[in-house]
Amino acid sequence: MRSFNKPVTRAAASVGAALATFTLLGCSGASDNASSATSEAAYTGDAGANASPQAACSLRYWDWVVHTLEPQLEKPIAEVSDAQMTALVAAHPPAEENAYSYSACWTPVFDKYVYAAGVGALHKADVDFVFQGGPDHRDYARYKAKVAMTPELRRNAKALLALKPATLTPTDVSAWMNAYSDTLAEVIHPVGIPGPQMYEGVVEAEWVVTDDEAEYLAVMEKAGARPSKDGVYSEWVPYFQKWVFGPAPAAASRSFVFNLPFEQGTTGDSYGLAGVSVAGGTASMPPNVQRFVDRLKSTMPLAMGDSDSARWFSFYNARALRAIGDLPQNEPMLTSTDILALDVLEAVKPAKLRGSFTYGSWLDLYVIAAGEQDPAWATRMARLEPCVAASALVAAQQTFAMKTGALRRPIASPHVCTD
Repeated sequence: MRSFNKPVTRAAASVGAALATFTLLGCSGASDNASSATSEAAYTGDAGANASPQAACSLRYWDWVVHTLEPQLEKPIAEVSDAQMTALVAAHPPAEENAYSYSACWTPVFDKYVYAAGVGALHKADVDFVFQGGPDHRDYARYKAKVAMTPELRRNAKALLALKPATLTPTDVSAWMNAYSDTLAEVIHPVGIPGPQMYEGVVEAEWVVTDDEAEYLAVMEKAGARPSKDGVYSEWVPYFQKWVFGPAPAAASRSFVFNLPFEQGTTGDSYGLAGVSVAGGTASMPPNVQRFVDRLKSTMPLAMGDSDSARWFSFYNARALRAIGDLPQNEPMLTSTDILALDVLEAVKPAKLRGSFTYGSWLDLYVIAAGEQDPAWATRMARLEPCVAASALVAAQQTFAMKTGALRRPIASPHVCTD
């Protein structure tokens, strides 16, 4: 059962790790009254063994954040309008961004004034709706009023998104996607009263995202940035996989799309209703669930290299092997649920699969599937064939010859990536 008495706090492993590495005035919770010498040392690496080896942002910029921006973020909209905040942000000092800026310099401020405030508002509306002695108990109109984003939060989100660093590194992804997942968990669960087996008195079904709730998600989606190198996508795709195949990456949620009795990630209880409908042997996703999956897909970073391809194929390979094992080999391999699951994964496939490891894994799966009687499998696998670097071509050709010699259906030999 979801807990309604816990304070809303960020599971801040990734942010905590970043802050443990980078000792920044303000980021680390240091007093604003700390000496200027200590502040300068934190940025230059002269503060001892625990000092940052490289500044996450310029000292001038961080002083502006702490002493100029944050006091304005805390004021009501009547005192600081959206236009005034926009003008203030436009005049900010240079941040001098680097690989540490997103997690160590920008995320702590965004978390405080946007993420925590947003999830806190959503959670409080939920608690007040459930709490039996309160004035908002089972009052859906008041619930919706509380969910609506405040002008201050909307203003602050706009301001901080304008200050967001331009790129993500692989280590930044968890800071972004943990916060996004927490927000998703708050908006997709049913609005109702948790009972012994399932929600009761539901006034807003699971997977439904209202326009007010969508505004929070849109903010969190914009908190991502373009990847700076190979590996960003490979850190993102596990979040997609968990929301689709379970268990959900947010501790507050038991909902995930393929929460079916025969799927590996199923919770085995009545909370977290499945997002897949199986009727007459045909599996499908209802419109609200399809929109949820499309929303997740919209956050997908660009896949840039071998590591990104290998991470995606590891998830695809695992689900494909489950499909192969579902039925005896003299029966059609892909069931309707298998087809839907693999189609969902292929929708977030890197534009071009690449790399020796991915090629070898793909070849293994192709050979295993070659003994199946479902002709659709060969078509599916053919469109997933990875390329390899020119330097790895000879090794790939040797692997190909060794593994495909006995195939009844010959396939083309490995090819070199051209981009």
